[in-house]
Amino acid sequence: MDELEKMGLRPVELKPCPFCGGHAEISEDHCRPSDKARWFIKCYTCGGSLGFYRDPYETAAKWNRRGGEPLWIKC
Repeated sequence: MDELEKMGLRPVELKPCPFCGGHAEISEDHCRPSDKARWFIKCYTCGGSLGFYRDPYETAAKWNRRGGEPLWIKC
């Protein structure tokens, strides 16, 4: 179960890391106190990351985008 599911939000499917092909996970930034969530994605194999964005689904769409592909955000 990922962090989104724990919060009662629909889960996202992430593509493998574009740098090494490893497993990546989406997480909420807890390092900085704020009233607005910030989301990032990190590969736990090579440490590659993407973030910080306010919307977890936009973050996932940006991670999943590969060169030459249009950016589609599902609503």
